[in-house]
Amino acid sequence: MDVAVFGTRNDDNLNRIYRLCAFFGVERLYVVNSRAGIKGNLFSAKQQVKVLYVSGEEAFLDQYFPVIVGRVRMGAKPRQIRYSKNALICIGSEIAPVPREVRGDITWTIPKYGKAPDLTADQALAILLYAAVN
Repeated sequence: MDVAVFGTRNDDNLNRIYRLCAFFGVERLYVVNSRAGIKGNLFSAKQQVKVLYVSGEEAFLDQYFPVIVGRVRMGAKPRQIRYSKNALICIGSEIAPVPREVRGDITWTIPKYGKAPDLTADQALAILLYAAVN
C-alpha cells in the first residue's frame, strides 16, 4: 500500500505522516506539490518507507494516475474500507485538498461527531491506515 499527500506545508505534519506510514507498513510515500520536508532523526522509518517528492500535481497525475484507487473526504456516513495490497491512498493537506482530477475507485468518508471543524492530514491518515489493518 502507498500513500500520496498533496500540498502539505508543515514539516511536523509531514513527519507524523511519515512515521504513520512506517508504523503501518506503507511502502512508498509520495509528497506532491509540497514545501515541507521530512526532518529529524527518523532512522527506523527511513529504512522502511521510500519517499518520492513530486514537484507538481500534473507530474504526479501523468506518472501515477493509473494506480490511484481512493481518496478521502470528511462528513457523510461511514463506509467500510477495503484495501488491496497495491492501493494508493491520497490525502489532501490542511490547505490543499486532493485535486479534483484525482478520481479514485473509492472515496472514503470519515464521520464527524463533534464540533471540531476538520481533521489534519495525519489524523485522517491514521484512521484510514488503522482501518486497513483491522
